[in-house]
Amino acid sequence: MLKSHFHNHIDFSNPYCFALADLDFFKKVNDKYGHDAGDAVLVQLTQLFKKHLGDEHVYRFGGEEFTLVVNDDIEVAIITMDKLRTDIQNHQFTYMQSTLNITISIGLVGIDAHEHTHLSEILRLADNYLYLAKNNGRNCVVNGLTKISNKGKETLTK
Repeated sequence: MLKSHFHNHIDFSNPYCFALADLDFFKKVNDKYGHDAGDAVLVQLTQLFKKHLGDEHVYRFGGEEFTLVVNDDIEVAIITMDKLRTDIQNHQFTYMQSTLNITISIGLVGIDAHEHTHLSEILRLADNYLYLAKNNGRNCVVNGLTKISNKGKETLTK
């Protein structure tokens, strides 16, 4: 489905961005409260995704990992992803009588108009940035323009 969307719904004549997003420490939610709680969180999370991205641009990629598409340039996508991240951080996820604190890490890749990058390469880059987000303290958005604070003065470039 992701590959189909990628080829059929993205206007390659305009810049777009692709992100991998992963819930931080989500296994702890399932371990402490059970899988029903995890499912409840995912349902609530979906509403936040739709608020920021609409129905067409969110795909579940794995357990608590999602792919997100922003049909705009990297500057707009960074703002969109950070607003999404902040909304998730501030949202009171509930399950039965419990309030759960959830955060998300996001790896974001910007693709220029008319650039013919294969989906596998985009996924690889997004996964690398997601890995850096996890290693940079989680609850952040990392992209090709991000300065990594715990890596000294290292700067990632596109």
